[in-house]
Amino acid sequence: MLNINEDNKIEILEQYLQGELDEVEAQYVEKTISENADLQQDMQIIRLAKDAVHSSSIQQRVQQWHTKYRPTTVTEQAPAPVSEATSDPTPVVSLWTRVARIAAVVFVGGLGYLFIQFATVNTDSWYDSHYVEYKLPVTRDAGAESSRIDSLYLVKDYVQLTQQFEKMSNPDLQDQFLAAMSYMQQANFEQAVHQFENIRQQNSNQEVPMFAPETDYYQALALIESGDFDKAEELLKKISQNPNHIFRQNISGVDLWKLKMLKWKN
Repeated sequence: MLNINEDNKIEILEQYLQGELDEVEAQYVEKTISENADLQQDMQIIRLAKDAVHSSSIQQRVQQWHTKYRPTTVTEQAPAPVSEATSDPTPVVSLWTRVARIAAVVFVGGLGYLFIQFATVNTDSWYDSHYVEYKLPVTRDAGAESSRIDSLYLVKDYVQLTQQFEKMSNPDLQDQFLAAMSYMQQANFEQAVHQFENIRQQNSNQEVPMFAPETDYYQALALIESGDFDKAEELLKKISQNPNHIFRQNISGVDLWKLKMLKWKN
């Protein structure tokens, strides 16, 4: 039996909208939504977001609503002559027309904003709004090659750093992490992802992992720029669900919604 919670509600609501749930599951979702105002809002946002993604033009949609429901002007419809025999000269306006006009105003003024927000999200904007510069706390008491890596990172010479790194025969985890960060600075996201994955694999054999939370976060950013949204989503959920993760405050529910949007758009 399904159990909707903060961790899975996005997936379940999306499955419900796409008709992927069986009859019993769908009935459970409908009942739960009817009893939960927050889920009702979430459902509305998903519908709006999906519509925005599949809409070829937000302006065109707004214009269609405006054209369909705008108030009739004097030029478009001249007033009909009023006969003395007319008992009620007040024009009768359809209730549905009035409601539709109000809906158009709401759409343009409120929902249109949501459409634009979701429709304009892209990988670069997501990355730019979440990238946090990593500051090396202190230099190490290490060999000449590693000390050189640290120095190059501190002065932000990322090109020289990666060139130096690629010549190293036995780089340690810090060398690899700083190299991965330098690849990101050069927009070489595929190489950054590869390097972060190497760190992850080596950490699996370490009693005390190094740069583990940093690798989670920065690899997720690099994966988004590389187009691997599923893996990025997996890492970001891991971060957001861990109250002790040092990057948890960087990922909000809205951020995960926007990541969903990127998946739908790509």
